[in-house]
Amino acid sequence: MKKTIIKILFCIIGFFIIFAIYNIVNANTIDSVNIVITLSEDGTGHVSEEWQTSLEEGTELKHSFRNLGDCEIKNFKVVDEYNNEFNLENNWKSNSDIETNKQKCAIVNTSDGVDLYWGIGQYGSNAYFLEYDITNFVSNLKDQNQIIYFEFFQNGREEIKHVGINISAEDVLFTDIADVWGCGNDNGLYQINAVGEIYYSSLGKLESDESVKMLVRLNSNTLPNITNQIDHEIDYYKKKINKKTHETLENKGVILGLLIFILVGLLIFIFLITIKKGNKKTRK
Repeated sequence: MKKTIIKILFCIIGFFIIFAIYNIVNANTIDSVNIVITLSEDGTGHVSEEWQTSLEEGTELKHSFRNLGDCEIKNFKVVDEYNNEFNLENNWKSNSDIETNKQKCAIVNTSDGVDLYWGIGQYGSNAYFLEYDITNFVSNLKDQNQIIYFEFFQNGREEIKHVGINISAEDVLFTDIADVWGCGNDNGLYQINAVGEIYYSSLGKLESDESVKMLVRLNSNTLPNITNQIDHEIDYYKKKINKKTHETLENKGVILGLLIFILVGLLIFIFLITIKKGNKKTRK
């Protein structure tokens, strides 16, 4: 009976060890993504991203954006750590071989947003530097506030060990003229930092099931040449961001509950087998 229990426990532990090793060995690692955004007076966001990676499989990376609303992504460029500028392709061939997509990139429109693709070029430790513009990144609201409402990372992508986002504007300090909120991840820090920039840090890993959505309120006329107008007030977006926060917490609770259910089920299974073995010996 004891031997049977030990065998079952070893099988369970072995399964989880093999599963973990498989994921470690086969998965690419995104060590960090640091995003710097400079705002123009017309509300355009000029974006620079630095990706530090360790790659062992695949031929491409992508940064996906969904539900862009009035925003548009333009002027996409990619440079690698050796200062090789990538060619912008009109017809991206996803999952082609590594040489086909080497030093190439593309903006691919999807049914609900945009995917930014670039070829990884080679396996190992690689750095990539992305640039693009987001038009209408800042908009006017009907209550005279100005707003940034943007999802920088969706869930369902690779885990990222650290994400940092800094948003600034020339000759503007956001310390007393802005508020910031966010949702999509448990440990993320959204704030106005000590030098007056809008700031986000993941404070550790951004898991594959987590996202980064940011809501920023700016005082009226902070950026004087904005033309995009949204027919809502700031409270409308604060309610949306709070709702998303509650949904994230609820989803985490469901996953935790499922894991507990599986663990309890395994323990009950072991207990029933133990009783069965004991009954057989009693009958003898």
